[in-house]
Amino acid sequence: MSEPQKKEYDIEEVRELIDIVIITILDCERDAINEHFKPASSIIGHDPESNAPLVYYYSTIKDVREHQWHIATAQVANQGNLDAQSLTIKVIQNFRPSWVLLCGIAGGVAEDDFTLGDVYLTTRVNDLSVSAALEGKQTSFRAAGGPLSVWVESLSTNISAFNQRLDGWNSEQSIGAPRPNIEVAESFNHECYYGENRKEIHDNIAFHFSDTLKNRRPKVISGSAFSNNTLVKDTKLFELWQTFAKDAHTVEMELSGVYNAVRNFGRNTDLMSVRGVSDIVGFKRSPTWTKYACKTAASFLWNLVSAGLLHEQIVALDGEHLVPIIDTDDAYQFMWSSELPDYVRVMQYLPDDLFSDSVKIFSQLISCVTTVNDDLKKLLTNFSDETFCESLWKYILTQSDNNHSLPVFGAPGSGKTSLLSVLALIGRRATRNDSNIHVDYLNLHQYDEIRGMDESETRELIHQALENDISKLLEVINSSTHTLFLFVDGYDQHQRERVPKIHREFFRQIEQLSGIRVLGIGFLDELERKLNIKERRYVIGLPEKKGHYLQLNSISVDQSKQLCKYFLRFHDFLNSAHRGWNHVSMSSNELFRRVKNSDLRRIDLLRLDILATAADNDEMCFSYALDAFLRRRIEFHLSSQCPDPADSVENEMNNISRYLYLRDVAKQDDPSLRYQIRCWKLLSGHPVIWSFFHARYVIMTLTDIGSELPQITEDLLDEEIDQSVEIWQEKQLSGKLFPADTNMHCKWFLNDGRQQSVLAAIVAICKGAEAVPLELTHLCYLLGRFEEHSHEVRNQLANLHAKYFSKDAFERIFTTNQETLELEEAKLHMLQCTLLISQMIVGNKKNRDELCEKFLISMRNKTWRDIACGFHLEYYGDRWFHHDFISNFADRKDPFVPFPRTLDAVEERLLKSMTRRRQPYALFDVELATICALANTRQEHEETNWTEEQLKCRRRVRGIVEKCYKSSNDNVRARPVWAYSRMTYRFLQPNSFTSPFIYLTKLYELKLDTPRSGWMEKLSLQGRVESVADHSWSSMILAELLLPEAPPRDLTEEDNKEYSKSEIIRILLIHDIAEAFTGDRPSDMEGQNPGGEHRSQESNLVEILNNVNMLSGFTGFQKLHIRWSKAEECIGINGRIANFLDKVDALIQLVVYAKWYFSMYSEETKKEAWDKFYTKLSREIGRAAGRDRFLKILKDQCLEWADLEFNSTRQWLQHEEAFAGMFKYYPNIGKRGTRSELVPGKRHKVCQ
Repeated sequence: MSEPQKKEYDIEEVRELIDIVIITILDCERDAINEHFKPASSIIGHDPESNAPLVYYYSTIKDVREHQWHIATAQVANQGNLDAQSLTIKVIQNFRPSWVLLCGIAGGVAEDDFTLGDVYLTTRVNDLSVSAALEGKQTSFRAAGGPLSVWVESLSTNISAFNQRLDGWNSEQSIGAPRPNIEVAESFNHECYYGENRKEIHDNIAFHFSDTLKNRRPKVISGSAFSNNTLVKDTKLFELWQTFAKDAHTVEMELSGVYNAVRNFGRNTDLMSVRGVSDIVGFKRSPTWTKYACKTAASFLWNLVSAGLLHEQIVALDGEHLVPIIDTDDAYQFMWSSELPDYVRVMQYLPDDLFSDSVKIFSQLISCVTTVNDDLKKLLTNFSDETFCESLWKYILTQSDNNHSLPVFGAPGSGKTSLLSVLALIGRRATRNDSNIHVDYLNLHQYDEIRGMDESETRELIHQALENDISKLLEVINSSTHTLFLFVDGYDQHQRERVPKIHREFFRQIEQLSGIRVLGIGFLDELERKLNIKERRYVIGLPEKKGHYLQLNSISVDQSKQLCKYFLRFHDFLNSAHRGWNHVSMSSNELFRRVKNSDLRRIDLLRLDILATAADNDEMCFSYALDAFLRRRIEFHLSSQCPDPADSVENEMNNISRYLYLRDVAKQDDPSLRYQIRCWKLLSGHPVIWSFFHARYVIMTLTDIGSELPQITEDLLDEEIDQSVEIWQEKQLSGKLFPADTNMHCKWFLNDGRQQSVLAAIVAICKGAEAVPLELTHLCYLLGRFEEHSHEVRNQLANLHAKYFSKDAFERIFTTNQETLELEEAKLHMLQCTLLISQMIVGNKKNRDELCEKFLISMRNKTWRDIACGFHLEYYGDRWFHHDFISNFADRKDPFVPFPRTLDAVEERLLKSMTRRRQPYALFDVELATICALANTRQEHEETNWTEEQLKCRRRVRGIVEKCYKSSNDNVRARPVWAYSRMTYRFLQPNSFTSPFIYLTKLYELKLDTPRSGWMEKLSLQGRVESVADHSWSSMILAELLLPEAPPRDLTEEDNKEYSKSEIIRILLIHDIAEAFTGDRPSDMEGQNPGGEHRSQESNLVEILNNVNMLSGFTGFQKLHIRWSKAEECIGINGRIANFLDKVDALIQLVVYAKWYFSMYSEETKKEAWDKFYTKLSREIGRAAGRDRFLKILKDQCLEWADLEFNSTRQWLQHEEAFAGMFKYYPNIGKRGTRSELVPGKRHKVCQ
């Protein structure tokens, strides 16, 4: 069937309709645009100068706002800036479009942030079309161009804030083609690389197209670009250009021409450049990347338009019509409001009596990104939409009960105030003409603004104001018969903490009245969940009749970072708007003043300030933003009290830090330090703010201590040490543990050049404190994270750990510090992990393997939930902070969330370290072990039906471990981690699983085919000879029979404490376990001496088996290598006794063989054989007994029995006669089968 005929429009028919013109250059760029925008018609015009035909592809598309876009696509005849500029001028003259979108491909430089196929949004044009070439001199360029519009720059820079709306643009289905593959060359000398930077380009390509990343989806980034008429394939030329603009990463040939045309002729036209990266300068790629890059750019552009992100009209309410409030030229200044609900955009035009209420909904900027907890029954799904808020209002309005309440719970910043404010506004608007319904709003936070001369006067003034307002409200209630809907903000906090008597009486009164319905906000945190919430009668008790309540999750820091610059547009709107207010009498300054002076300036604008200042990409930007924000707020507060507040800000910050620390941590509320600031909610209601000031107090105290100490800590005097400890205790810091969020801020303070002073203070406190200062372990760990430390500083940290933070020191404080004994198990685990990690980072290489093994065993001994909550969030708390997850962790049914977050945090660092073959960073072993532990534990405790997200994480871990497995051993410096990663790689293969039985079958070879070769060689016996497993079993039987449960009386005090019969039996169980791999090796064999080759091999094999215990699901093999070493090297009383019984068993076995099989020899041969073996074994037993009196007694008894048993004239062993006498008293005892025969060889070595 043929395609339908496409309609042709004359340019005059659609001249006023076209909103967007898309400009392409190459045929493949045009085809990619047409595949996505699917033009159904064409537009035909003529060039007025040459009368040449002009052809455009015509398409229409509706965005998510139901706005219809009319789009014309044009193609430049030839590459280069001149033809592009000429065409752009023509389309502007023909259509006067709102947008010119340049879409196609560009070349890029090798960067870690992007690669082939990614999409690049240009924020600035660097036009290098004009150049000068002089004899004997380097070519010079005149840099022209400039930035794109402020709106385009803001949208491009913060495009990640709209990921949800652009979701799916980079899928294979949307792009229309799979991502081409690249087989990375083995060497940078391959012909696919050119230029002087071949190795860097090779490493970059190897990184982006590694097994883990080669199938990743394209991503979008932004930055400046070069534009020149030159097709750049020269690395030196690109390097020369970058001297003019270091932040430019791509180059193309038309943008400067289009830019100049729009700037000079497009008064109401905006320009945006969307380019797919098709080339990397210095790398010869496949031609398929050209078409693929065209398609990724076209896919992104189609999704950008469909998502409504180019909607430029801003409207306001004017009677019944929507009219523009500003000129099109200034639209970018107000574009933020197009993302808000209509009732927010027109809020500033409400009458004055409603303005104070309506301004509260500015916090919608925050609540737009909140989510409703899935574990709770919900009444609505997204309260940022007015439709859902109206649905909730209708639900409340239609309830039949005369009295009821709906509590709203959530952590600070979750949008509780926003929801209540919107409901109150909708309620007032809906009931404006209804005389039977009255809606009122009671904000209990406003009473925090009242201040008196002292606390008692302040309390009295609040009492009077609250009583006056409530009395007026009661008068309204008592004098009317209509239904009252009362919205109360801060209800439960006031009930607990502020003049509770007044409003308790008030709510007791209104409960007795008819038709009263209350909606109250409650702050629900981790501790409050553990309370009996039924006690809070008016907030929780009443809604139980309905069974409905709402809980909101708080906004995360990750979300705030993505949206921070977008929120900053709100401030630009308030501060920079100077035109376009002709339709109302209120100026922008007046609006800003009214917002600042509204009741909720503390809750709405202050939150926006925090988010807006967190615009830096630095790791510690959140702490930096808080510091800057708090200083501004304190300075603003002090400006009303003193003319020059700047000098007092630091002092006030110190006062606040001390006050909040003593109040919240030390639990010593010093009245002399009460710091009353107008932002009560900010300083007293938000745990993140607490943590910031707590960290400030800790680091400032240590800095003050350390600044008075010598930099060389070996020179510390006793009085300096004593004074340091005294100050530490006086400041109430001794014995206080710091959680993850406090340590996050501590690291930021340490980054400010205070490390040396803090280290000196820590050394002094450790030397002078009676018990180990447990609270300093995390700070030592944070100090160890600074890789720029000198060798001297690292040695000081290593010595600190070795001396003060050792295992013995921890055990000592655990048994002496009552407060420590009462810590939660997760906190203890966190401290232990922190100690091990800290030691691994700053310690020497000698004990690194042992520490890594402890770390992995510690991970294994915890459940998945303990690892995720007790370790991951605490350990990574200084680098990565997610308060929402920490607060709500206990409520989550599936604790899988930390797994992908951990991978996101460490995956790129691990891969880069392995790809670039550089010295691995300090935490390489720890982070590799962490993701392996998470993968193993997840596999052990989850069902077999993994979700797609879980399988994706599993594949990512397998890719990382495989990369490590294939790379040099130098990356993994700890042998246990190397073995652990190998085992993880094995278990993460498809159709593979983790089970102890996989390893158990190898150990079964000890009894199946591992005979004791000494008897076979020395006696030339053939047949069923004693196996190694037989020997291990009989040694344990000896221990069970001969050893007492309690320590023998003859042991020394030290041996008496160590002695353990069960430990000796466990040592004997595994003392020959390595022979499952090597076969039996007699003790007199060459290489079996201490330090010999065979002994070293066995030690390595035992260490390999020891590593198995680190896998999840294993509970045995703990300290396997340690036990084996005790037996081999006779370490401690348990090791010596095990070694002694090992020799005794050999003597007993000699007696058995001699009695059964020596009878086949002549008397002379039998005597010779016995004497030789007996003499050798008796000497070994004597040496094993040593000076231990207990073992000497056993030795004498054993040797005496052996001699008597062998020289007896009976032809059987005495046990035959001993048991035979008992059998007649126990009838029906079965008899064993025939004993396996052993045949002597033709010649016996004992006779040679």
